[in-house]
Amino acid sequence: MQKKAIFLAGTVLGLLLLAPAQSHAQDNTIRANIKGGGGDGKCTFEVEVDEVAEVEIHGDQGYLRTISGSPARWRRLDCNQALPASPNNFQFKGIDGRGRQDLIRDPNSNGGVAVIRIEDPKNGREGYTGDIMWRGGSNYPTNTRDRSDRYGRPVVGNAGSIVSCSSDDGRRRYCDADTRNGVRLVRQRGGVACEKDFSWGYDDRGVWVDRGCRADFALGDGGGSASGGGGCLDAVGSSEANRLADQCRQVSRGSRSACSVDNSCSSLTDEIRRGCAQLGRDAPNFCTLYR
Repeated sequence: MQKKAIFLAGTVLGLLLLAPAQSHAQDNTIRANIKGGGGDGKCTFEVEVDEVAEVEIHGDQGYLRTISGSPARWRRLDCNQALPASPNNFQFKGIDGRGRQDLIRDPNSNGGVAVIRIEDPKNGREGYTGDIMWRGGSNYPTNTRDRSDRYGRPVVGNAGSIVSCSSDDGRRRYCDADTRNGVRLVRQRGGVACEKDFSWGYDDRGVWVDRGCRADFALGDGGGSASGGGGCLDAVGSSEANRLADQCRQVSRGSRSACSVDNSCSSLTDEIRRGCAQLGRDAPNFCTLYR
């Protein structure tokens, strides 16, 4: 009985130790409550944050990203009009909250997206309120964005143009793009093979990358993928394919053929995920990219 109790206690402790290794990055979306009124533009956001989070406001949409701590939550997003792609005299003002609020990306230099970073210094949740304000503006951005999606939000790039997008911290990142005519991966720029619908994809918001994927994407090119079909060596080149195969061999408990570069990149990444899950706490650091 004593041995069984010790075993159970050890199992629980192991699970608790594993828990912090999971990524805290989470996304939360809200549609603004547009009250109207015309004149100068203003949006007021109210969120709950524990540690660090980022508020993105884009047109009539709000995106709340938890960087660390418990998942951040929206309380409200009230605007008298949608944020234009190129607002005039744009300003941000933190209204309430015990920590820092900083404007880290101005919409005029970020394709119409305002990004506010909130850093809460104490334990537990805290409510934060902030205002963004502007005096008119245009929905024709000052950079290459010249179209809007179905929500009226500006998007970047004409058909045939290239968009670069990188998950440098291993977490999901969106790169705004005109995806209405499809997206194709044309070149990888990192050591992690980019797999469609696993570590990259696209939707109405734009192109997204995750789990360390860094690549260039062609817009309006049918939605294909350089990593689709055939062997991984042919799909992504020798450098990325060999690195992926080496990671596979480090964690795989299957046959050596399971980690061959002649297999598809999808089968290699599936084998890596299985191996990493089986190793648990003993898994190599790169396994965090495959969770």
